[in-house]
Amino acid sequence: NTFGGQMPIEEDTCIGAQAFIAHNCSIGRRCNIGVGALVAGNVHIGNDVRIAPHAAINVDLAIGDEAFVEMGQLLTRDLPSQHVLFGQKIMTRDRYESLIKAFKGPSHV
Repeated sequence: NTFGGQMPIEEDTCIGAQAFIAHNCSIGRRCNIGVGALVAGNVHIGNDVRIAPHAAINVDLAIGDEAFVEMGQLLTRDLPSQHVLFGQKIMTRDRYESLIKAFKGPSHV
């Protein structure tokens, strides 16, 4: 599939309302581009990527498979596979999940 004849968007990808994706981008399978997200030109997005609402991706970047950009973040450099941009820091998904778990505290039954 292509959008505007120039941008391949693979199957099972969801692009939220009011998201803006500029020229010469490619988006892999099973991605989720959140509401109001901005993706500048010449960006390659791998498979299983999540870009949260109102995040912004700078021009000429690559986002690896299974990466995640948190809500409202600005990505200014490549994001490797299985990494997360959170609090303007790039970290592994494991580190991110441990921070979220610590923030939530112990679960109560």
